[in-house]
Formats: sequence, structure tokens, C-alpha cells
Amino acid sequence: MMKKRFFSLLGAASIGLSLSASMQGMPITLQGDKVSLSSVLSQIENQTDLFFAYDENAINLNHPVSVNIKEQSLGAALSSLFENTTIGYEIEGKNIVLFSKPASGITANAPVKKASGTVIDNSGVPVIGASIQIKGSTTGTITDIDGKFTLDVSPNDILVVSYIGYATQNIKVGNKTSFNIVLQEDNKTLDEVVVVGYTTQKKADLSGAVASVKMDEVGDMAVTGINHALQGKMSGVTVYQTSGAPGASASIRVRGLGTIGNNDPLYVIDGMPADNMNDVNPSDIERIDVLKDAASAAIYGSRAANGVVIIQTKKGKKSEKINVTFNTHHGFNTATKKINLLDAAGRNLIHTEAYQNDGLEVPEYYTSPIGSVTRTDWQDEIYSTGYTGNYDLGLSGGSERARYNVALGYLDQNGILKNSGFDRVNFRVNTEMDITKNFKFGENLMITHSVQSIVPTYGAGGAISGALVFDPSVPVYTEDGGYSGSGELGTDMRNPVSVLDRADKKITRDRIFGNVYAQWEIVKGLTLKTDFGYDWSQWQEKEYNGIVPEQGRPNTVAELTQQDWQSTRWMNTTTLKYDGTWGKHKLMLMGGWSYEDYRMNFLNARGTGFTSDDESQRFLECASTVAWLLSGRKEWALMSGFMRLDYSFSDRYLLSASFRADGSSKFAKQNRWGYFPSVSGAWRISEEAFFEDAKETIQNLKLRASWGQLGNQNIFDYYPTYSKVVNTQDDDGYYVVFGKDEKYTGGRYEASIANKDIKWEVTTQANVGIDLTLFNHLDITADYFQKNTSDVLLQVPITAISGVDSEPWVNAGKVRNSGFEFSASWNGEKNGFTYNVYGNFSTIKNEVTSLGNGSEAIFGGSYGGSNITRTVVGEPMAHFYGYKTDGIFKDKASVDAYNTKYNKNAQIGDVKFVDLNGDNVIDDNDKTNIGDGFPDFTYGFGFDGSYKGFDLSLFFQGVAGYDIFKAINREGMFARRSYNQFGEILDRYHPINNPNGNLPRVTFEDPNGNAQMSDLYVENGNYLKLKNITLGYTLPKSITTKLGMQKLRFYVTAQNVFTITKYSGYDPELGETYADTPDAYGVTELAVDRGQFPQTRSFIMGVNINF
Repeated sequence: MMKKRFFSLLGAASIGLSLSASMQGMPITLQGDKVSLSSVLSQIENQTDLFFAYDENAINLNHPVSVNIKEQSLGAALSSLFENTTIGYEIEGKNIVLFSKPASGITANAPVKKASGTVIDNSGVPVIGASIQIKGSTTGTITDIDGKFTLDVSPNDILVVSYIGYATQNIKVGNKTSFNIVLQEDNKTLDEVVVVGYTTQKKADLSGAVASVKMDEVGDMAVTGINHALQGKMSGVTVYQTSGAPGASASIRVRGLGTIGNNDPLYVIDGMPADNMNDVNPSDIERIDVLKDAASAAIYGSRAANGVVIIQTKKGKKSEKINVTFNTHHGFNTATKKINLLDAAGRNLIHTEAYQNDGLEVPEYYTSPIGSVTRTDWQDEIYSTGYTGNYDLGLSGGSERARYNVALGYLDQNGILKNSGFDRVNFRVNTEMDITKNFKFGENLMITHSVQSIVPTYGAGGAISGALVFDPSVPVYTEDGGYSGSGELGTDMRNPVSVLDRADKKITRDRIFGNVYAQWEIVKGLTLKTDFGYDWSQWQEKEYNGIVPEQGRPNTVAELTQQDWQSTRWMNTTTLKYDGTWGKHKLMLMGGWSYEDYRMNFLNARGTGFTSDDESQRFLECASTVAWLLSGRKEWALMSGFMRLDYSFSDRYLLSASFRADGSSKFAKQNRWGYFPSVSGAWRISEEAFFEDAKETIQNLKLRASWGQLGNQNIFDYYPTYSKVVNTQDDDGYYVVFGKDEKYTGGRYEASIANKDIKWEVTTQANVGIDLTLFNHLDITADYFQKNTSDVLLQVPITAISGVDSEPWVNAGKVRNSGFEFSASWNGEKNGFTYNVYGNFSTIKNEVTSLGNGSEAIFGGSYGGSNITRTVVGEPMAHFYGYKTDGIFKDKASVDAYNTKYNKNAQIGDVKFVDLNGDNVIDDNDKTNIGDGFPDFTYGFGFDGSYKGFDLSLFFQGVAGYDIFKAINREGMFARRSYNQFGEILDRYHPINNPNGNLPRVTFEDPNGNAQMSDLYVENGNYLKLKNITLGYTLPKSITTKLGMQKLRFYVTAQNVFTITKYSGYDPELGETYADTPDAYGVTELAVDRGQFPQTRSFIMGVNINF
């Protein structure tokens, strides 16, 4: 309870401060969101030996305020707190005396009139207790409970309207007597606090490259995943949507691809490293900070080579009541487009031409009553309308000493493909208690359960790949109600509808994630904190493949594959931090250590021979044979020590340095430890005395530079320095030849080659940047970086004679990334309409500079028996690999010359392949880089606006310099006897039917190899998407108060509204093909279209309620 004294303030003529020097420099931290002013003053009393004294009949301290002051001097804190208010104060001993400022009357010789008005926030809610003061005088008033005020003014007066947490406005009176004033939340970008690794910094004091997103900026737009919320919002951060399937993850890449292995950034949730962001409910998140450069991320050392994504969840705040929030949204999802496929007549035309071009007899099927009729549009059969529903309930509040935030969420998604879906239940509780004045204890706990239902979409058994090529003359069902087979064409694919109906693959995850911490302020400025974290996960992938009797790709034996994992991660981090201020000097020193222990048990099994397909029998216990059984344990540990220094002089010269040492169990003793330093500096030119005259235009100008080194140990192997011995029957019962008689039998063999000399992968990064604020409205940030990764951990190809399953790990690669990043935003207000326009873009150039002494290429991805990606020195990682082409032959002379020179069998209409090396032979040596699936240029821009309770937001996202390898063209754009083709194939060359055709002639025999991997598969994937448009309306406070609510908002959202692109497939937004596949090795494919689950268009309605 705050101490109060009641006394007369007559004679208190001065409203200035008389703080002593020692009191003025006393550091103070004040936090509160819409709490009473009296509770804020109580925080000051709890942190000092001072007491507030005032006349409660004259001073009103009950009106709500929002404040976020971090380690400011007492004098600065008081000045900020009472600025533009009618409250004055002065120090008398250990008392801070509050009093009402005396009025000085109305401006002389000016006509006086009565003015009135209303002050509201950008949601239309009245602002109670806002200060309305005549500039240059002490005449003023405050708004009442309805946000209304009256005041005597003259035409020449300027009204200064202010309220804590909102930007101050200066309004000229003129001839007006009525005012409708809308206050905007004060962004105070420079005072914004960001997390930079075990500590926080004001944005103004940053010398590194950090990008931030506050989730309340996207929280009203029906976001269901963290990674999706970041897409296009930050320069230098590329988000790949790997699939449109329910529950599918997205891949975040910070400043390009730095390694051939795992490129995932380090995720840190409330101070604890984490993975699998699908378990986290976006509604539980307060803000996300991404550490992009080495200076910002080096404090995390070995974990930070690919950047750091720091997630802060919502915490409780002091409140006089329990704050209840309920948010829900519901909507439907549809496919964004259909691919143009041939109908029966078109298919018959193309196949007839192919038979004739090959000199073969045309089968009667193409003119028969069965083959001449289009009976099924297979795309219409597999696609339907999906559904998304989401519910979030939150409770928060607390007292001076204890605060809490409890949240419960449920997400239900049904995909546009039958039997695809995702269900997730989240529970989170965060609490913090001040045990004493200088000791606090807290915890963060998350419990998650999710079930993802997956359907096969691509490959021989895929529903989408099947729908694109299945015979349109075949009906879905036979006359007796069974599924139709492949028909007379003999397609080696399954009926797409049967694929979906029979699909039974689920991934079930349970997780307990959290930490407890204690913080002790030993003396003023010296704080000890220890944090214990725990992350337990249990997940199961279970897939049942039943008997398939139909022609096409039958299956005579039912089988069940089940994989179970259980992992446990323990972690402890302890830090000692000192914060001090002496005059113009500020210093932060921190040191600490951490230990992390990870263990995983797994059991993989496959059973066959089920007597019944009934769902009740789909368990391993019901299998007559266990064909495969593999179990084991994997573990690793990491021990680290670190330190950091932040220094500033006069708030204009900034210096930061950090150092971290990591020891990993993945490396042999001689290479176990890695050391990662960083240094950065900044100059706030705008704080210099010579810059004062420019501050009306340029409020902030800061130059930054940084350098640092980061490490990486995240390879897809827990024991790279040990040889593995494997049972020969662990892998589907295959046997190995042993002995002089070369008899195959069961046994054990060495499956990998150890390398005890491998060491840390190291990324060295340099960064220069500028931060600029203009006209009090425009914020600009720009950065240029160079990022070099050396000693890249990779597996080098070796001869198959070695007899091992896995190549040895070596430090054999170097990768370079460089790029430019730019972001800008403009916020403003006019006549009650508030708006914010923002945008960002980034460029990236990726190049592999070394692959070791041999510099051999690393091939990845395979389609139709050919590799389609390659990693080689001098080119981008995992670029597309194939032949260059030079159109098609249109005349006999060109064909004859080509065949004579290259000993080929080309005909008019065939593809002309380029002899790239000029050796008069067209072979694999002419294959080259034919495209790159990582965008050279990414960008995003948007608009947020509000007016009288209405709010509107638009967000666009796009890429350029982006290629797509459309692998499904092999079946769709080149004639195959068993398949249907795409409509584009009608543009093929034919001397009679289409002599001006631009695509190769159709042929089944393909003597010229027209269908081999070439740039004919590569398309321009550049796109611009309207990712989101949201329109909302918040009911007036006068209505919601009667309903017992603080806020009631309704909104409608459309996602993936339209896409501008030249790409002919479903959607150009393709990521890493195998990003969701457990144990997939690194970057093997980027932007390869195999027929993945496409992105969907969504229409959603929602409501936000605050009680």
C-alpha cells in the first residue's frame, strides 16, 4: 500500500525538480499495462527509500497508465511519468511531494471561447484522464470517464493532448470549438526493448542486426503457425512454405543457406532452446526477435550459425481484476487453381500422334466407346472444401508480488484432400512471484498434444500426382461399387480417390516444455539468475497400407509401419549480470555457463500379414509377421561458457563484445571445444550536439558495424566419430554376402566409416548497417552483410566397394552468402484515420567456394532415374542440374547437321540440346546449372489502417530471381503410353496439326531423349501474392461496457487471395521437399514440384473478446 500524507500545498510555487545528484542517478524499472498511476508509484517506493506524499482530494492517481521503463534514472523516470500532466512534484528529504500545477490564466489580449471535445484511442475507446493543456502555459484539464473535456481557449492557442503510452499531439485551435481527437499508441521505437541473448537491450542501443515482430501486429489475422506469421515480415528472413497440408511446417532461413546440412535457425522460447515450432500456439506469443548477424547471435555460439529466433510468450501483469480474453475464428479453404489437363479427346489426339510418329500401330482403344468419352475430372474428385477452426482462452492478472498468465488453445484443421487434417491442443501457464524486494521466482510451462493425418500426394502412390495423369475415361467406381483400376492404358498409378479413402497415416505428438528460474539482485545493479529447463517429447508415426486389389499398382499384403520416439532434454543456464551508470557512462557486464543434455529412445517396426483391414486390427500385435524391428538410443551433450559486454558513452557511442566457448560430445576430445568471439559498435550521430538543428527532420541516425564467428554442430548424426555396426536384418530383412563361398546370411557389418578429425563448422560474418527516423513518422533500417561458412560438415561420396551405408563426415566445404537488406515503415494520423504503411526487401547471393580437395559434386534429388540437383564449387547450393536447350528443330537441314555432328537420331520437332563444352559430343559433361530454387530477391509490404472502430490490413509477399523445377512435366509434358498429359502439350510441334508448335513433338520411343532432364523442366517461379486481407470492426465502448466486456471485435479475413505469377503449376510457393521428413539429409531439393499438397485459399470469420 502506498504511503500518503495529507497537507496543504499553498506556497508550492515551483514545479521543477530538486533531486540530489545521487537520487537523480538511481536506476529504476517500471512496468505496467493500463494499471493505476498509484501502482506505478508503489513500484518506485519498493525500489527506493523514498515515499510519495500528496493530497488525495487534489491529486487523482486512479486513472490507468501504461509504462515500460527499463533501468532509467529516477529523475528521468519521474520526468517521463509526469510529462504533460497537471501533476507537479518536488523532493523533500525522503518524500516526493505531489501537487497540482497552478494555473497561469488565459493568454492576454486574445478572445476567449469555450471549447469541448472527446479523446479516444484508435479502437474508438474513450481515453480517461488524458491531459489537455494549452501550449506554453499551465492552463489545462483532463478528460472524464467518457473521454470528454471542456476548456477556455483562444484562436491562437495550441492544445497539447497527451496520455501515458500514447503519442503526444499538438492541435491548433483556430476557429474550432469542437474537437474529436484520436490518440495513437506511442511506438517509441528507440525505447523498444529487444532480447539479444540472456539479456535485453533498448533498440536505440543495438549495434547488431536484429529484426522484430510483435505478435499483436499479426494476431488478429487468424495465424495458425509461428513460421507462417513471419513470412515476408522481416528483411533477410526467408520463410519456405513446404506444403499446404494441415499441420505442415515452414522452413525459416536467415540470410541464405549457410551449410549443406541442417540450415534451421536456433529457436529459443523464454530462454530455452527448442525445436518443432508446430507445437507452439501463436496466440501465446508476445513478440519474436530474430538475431541475424554474428554480433547479435554469437552469445549462443555453436547454436547460432543459421541465426537465432527468440520467442517471448505472454506474461502476467499487475491488474486489479482478472483479465479474460477469448478469440475464435472459423473458415473454409479451397484449392487456388486447377491444372489444365487433357480430356479424352485431347488425350486420344496426342497419343495417336505419338504412335504415328514412332511408326507404330494405333490401338483401337483411342477410337472405342470407352476411350472416347471423358468420364472423370480427377482433380474435382480429390479436392474438396477444407475447414479451419480455432479457439483461444486466456486469463491473466496479478498483484504487486505475483503475476500470472494462463492460456488454453485448440486448433482443428481439415484439409482440401480427404483424410488430411491436424488437431492441436495447447495449455500454457506462466507465473512470476517477487518473494522479496530483490528476489523473484518464475516458471513457464507448455503442454501440447497434436495429431496430424497425412495423405500421400506425390510419387507412384500419390493422390495429386495420380490425378494429374490418370485416365479421364475411367470412372471412379466400377458398376459393383468398387474402385476402378487403371483401365486399358495400364497406368502404374492407383485410383486417386482410393488413395485418399484408404489413407491411414498419423503422426501423434505429446510434449511437455518449460523452465523454472530464480533471480536475485544481490546489490543494486548486480543480478544472479539461474534457469532450469526441461523438454520431453513423445511422438509416433504410424502408417497402415491395406490390400489394394485394383489394376494399376496392386498390393496383396497389408502392412503396418510404426516408428516411436521419446526424447528428453535437460538444460541449466546460470548468469551473473552487472548494470551500472556513472554520469555519461553505461556498462553491462555478463558472464554465465550452460549445460544441455539430450537423449532419445526409438523403436521402429514393420508388421505384415493382417487377417482383417478393420481399423480395430491395425496394430503390430495383429500382424502375423514382424518383417522389421529396429530400436536404440541416441544422446549428446553440450557444455558452454560465455560472457558479454555492452558499453555506451553519452548514449551516442556504443560498443558490444561477446565470447563463447562450446564443448560438444559429437566431436572427439581434441576437437571438442569451439570458440566464438564477436564485436560490434555503433555511432548515434543524431545525439551529437552539432546535429541538433537537423532533429526537426531527422530524429534518429545511427551507423552500425559488426563482426563475429558462429558455430554449427547440427549434423544428422549423433556419433560421427564412431563406426556403426548394424544387423543385416535391421533394414527390411535384406541379407549380406559373407565368406569365401559368398553365401548370403544374417549377421552384422560396419555400416559407417568414422572420422575422429572432424571439428566445428564455423561461420564468420561481417555486417554494416544504418538506422534512420525521419519526420517523426518514417523508420528505415538497412544492412549489408557477408557471411562465410568454413569447415562445412558434409558427407563426401566414396566408392560402393567400401560396403558401408553411410559416407564419412568430413570438414570439406566452404559456402559464401552476401546480401543487402532494407525495411521501412511510415505511420501517421489524419482526421481520426490512423495508418501504417510498411515494406521490406532483401537480396541474397549464395555460392559454394569449396568442397574439399577433390571438389567432387554432391548430387541430390532424383526423378525418373536422374539426379535433378547438384552442389558444386562456383555455383549456388542444390541448383538444378541438366542440359541447356536451344529450341526445337523446324527444318530438315538443321536436323541433318545436328545428327551428323553429334551422331544423334533427332527428327524435325525434337529438342536441340546444347554442346556446352564444345567437344562435339553431347553427354553428361554438358549438364550444367539450369536454375536455382532459392530466391535472389524477397520482399513484403503492407498497410494497416483504422477509423472509428473499423480496421483494415493488407499484406503482400513475393520473390524474384526464383526458379522452379517442375518434375511432374516428365509425365505431363512428354507423351507416355500409360498416362494422361497436361493441356500445354497441345502446343507440341506437328507438321500438319500444329506446324507452329513450340514444344517438342510427341513420341513414346523418344530416340532423341527429349524428356531427359533439361531447362525444359525449369520455369520462372517469381510471384507476388496478396497473402492476407483483414477487415474488422470494434464495437464502441458504450456498448461493450453494457455487455460486461472491455472489447468486442468482429473480423473477416481472406488468405492467399490471389497470386501474380507465370508459373503453370498449382502454386509457385514451394520449399524444401523433404523438410517434414524425419532424418532427411540437409538441402537436397529446393522448389522442386513433384505434386506436393498445394497452398490453399482461405476465407475466415472471427471474433476477439476481452472481459
